[in-house]
Amino acid sequence: MLLMVASIIGLVGLCASYLPAVGLLVYAQQPPARPMLVSGTVTLNGSPAPDGLTVIAKVGGQIRGTTTVSGGQYELVVNGTNGETVDFYLNNLQGDQDLTFDNISNGGLQTLNLAFTGNVTTATTTSSTSSTTTEIAEFPDATLVVLGIAALAITLLVRTERERIH
Repeated sequence: MLLMVASIIGLVGLCASYLPAVGLLVYAQQPPARPMLVSGTVTLNGSPAPDGLTVIAKVGGQIRGTTTVSGGQYELVVNGTNGETVDFYLNNLQGDQDLTFDNISNGGLQTLNLAFTGNVTTATTTSSTSSTTTEIAEFPDATLVVLGIAALAITLLVRTERERIH
């Protein structure tokens, strides 16, 4: 009986010593990249851009953020990596301004006044935005086995102790 209790305690100790290593798997991942906030005025052919037009930020042709013009102003959250070139569009019209992605300087806040020249297509556009997901590492199968054995060991220990008392 004493040998069984000692074995169970040793097994529980082994399981407990394994858990911090599993925790390191979760914390070893890189945190998601912080976005950059870009804001400013938007003009079209020298006048404030009409409300409802869409400002689009692209990196390498991929949409990294969209927003709607309001009162000739825009505020746009852009996802990217420091050093990437961000191109700006007003609906389908590409602007002459670009910006280097920088989420460190000024706390990731950038001001860029956008000026567009040309005709803008105002048909309904479909936009997609990039999102960042934080993934949590899954426990390896061996961890689940060890946790299962620990749970079984504790159950046996409690059951043995109950029998001893009664």
